[in-house]
Amino acid sequence: GGFGLAVVDAAGGTFADNSVHESAKCGVVCSGTTSATFERNVVADGGQGGFWTQDSSRCVLRNNRVYNNLKTAMQVSDESDPLVVDNTITDGKGGGIVVHHRARGNFYKNTISNNSQAGIGLMDDAGPTFAGNSIIGNRSGGIVMAGRSRAVFTGNVISGCNFAGVGLKESSAPLFDANVIRDNIGYGVLVQGSATGCFQNCLIESNSKSGVCSTGTTQTRIDGCTLSGGPQLAQKTGVLLHDDARVALTRSLLHAHKGGNVVMRDRSSATMTRNTIAETEGAGIVLQGRSTAELYGNVMRAGKVSNLVMLDRSSVTAIGNSVIDSRGVGVLGMDSSRAILAHNTVTGNAGAGLHFTGGAAVDMVLCCVSRNSGQGLHLERSCRPAVHSCVFFGNAEGAIHMDDGLQGALVIGNLLLCWPREDAACVVLSRGVRVAEGKMCDNVVQSGPHELPDKVEGLLDSNSSCSAAEGRALLGTALDALCSACPPLHRRAVFAHPSGELSIGVPVDLS
Repeated sequence: GGFGLAVVDAAGGTFADNSVHESAKCGVVCSGTTSATFERNVVADGGQGGFWTQDSSRCVLRNNRVYNNLKTAMQVSDESDPLVVDNTITDGKGGGIVVHHRARGNFYKNTISNNSQAGIGLMDDAGPTFAGNSIIGNRSGGIVMAGRSRAVFTGNVISGCNFAGVGLKESSAPLFDANVIRDNIGYGVLVQGSATGCFQNCLIESNSKSGVCSTGTTQTRIDGCTLSGGPQLAQKTGVLLHDDARVALTRSLLHAHKGGNVVMRDRSSATMTRNTIAETEGAGIVLQGRSTAELYGNVMRAGKVSNLVMLDRSSVTAIGNSVIDSRGVGVLGMDSSRAILAHNTVTGNAGAGLHFTGGAAVDMVLCCVSRNSGQGLHLERSCRPAVHSCVFFGNAEGAIHMDDGLQGALVIGNLLLCWPREDAACVVLSRGVRVAEGKMCDNVVQSGPHELPDKVEGLLDSNSSCSAAEGRALLGTALDALCSACPPLHRRAVFAHPSGELSIGVPVDLS
């Protein structure tokens, strides 16, 4: 009672070109093992909803118009497994499509728009597939998943939805491949609880909050995606992490965000491999709290403040990255942060290549720091920094500047050049540096007007000196050695400019 049309048990047949209006319950219910087909029907104004497929039904719903139903426009429950193609599901007073219990279903090329709740809601152990759908302008999210639901979404457009384009919570675990998540009025993707999401080959842009925001104990994988603030820089951050959230970010492009391309807080952690992280109005990557990041083979460039910022008690291990063309400092470490840096290239930044201050600690080995408009490396009140076997050249304000409050620095076995300049101070120490607690030895240092306090005038006696011309001759060999020492995944190329100056390239793509 109360249904416009009920197809039950093993009934079949085709129901086409009907109008089902103002049913007290659902307009159409399919139960039992029915495999009926519904084509070109109009199902509207139902007291509970439009279509409801339940039990073990295997119905086909094609080219129907479902609108203005009171609760769920299309509900799929129990172990139902419908085929839903080319339908328009719109203007519902509740959700668009809800799949729950152990139901499945294949949903292709539907338009799901302007519903009062989520366009698609998945719960319990549901496991449907959605491909080529348009999920537009729904007012409580585009796609919302909860429970232990599993789903595959491929080639869908999710746009103009309130709250989030995609919301994952509880223990849901979807795969999103080649979707467009754009212009949502909130988050592009919000991952909560203990959800596990995989996003590959997706475009996530111009959402009004973060492109991807992960909280709780979630685990999110982002592979081969583009996250962009869009032409108006509408998307505030590319990836935002809170709590104990974990993210694996690989082979993706993140650019043009107002507040940073990647922002990590609390105890969050990330592994970032072979991404391009570029052109932000803030910093490329920002770590706060006790967050941790591992960076392998990324290109970080053109951050307005910096390409990489570490604050509080955060820590970074960075191997084989290029940190280039920041409009500020290339790498900035502050507070009690810690950085372990190996095989990185830091070049062309408008400020210092690297600046560590406060209680920040840094351990650098086999890095190339060149052509920065400030110092190559500025150490200020930093906690026992160690710089081993690195190459510095062409930095406008010298290779290394050690400032007041620094103590226990170890600078060993580096090539420290101002080349091609001959008149610059290659090594600068302020009077407050406590050199007795550290060591500076076995370096090759370009001779010149070094700025050293009287009490440490003999500091460079345990090092070798060279002229600018000698430094130029050493440089090619040193860069080749750096590249040869780099693991194959992060290997780089040494090449010559038309001017004859040497450069070291961004990571070589070996895929």
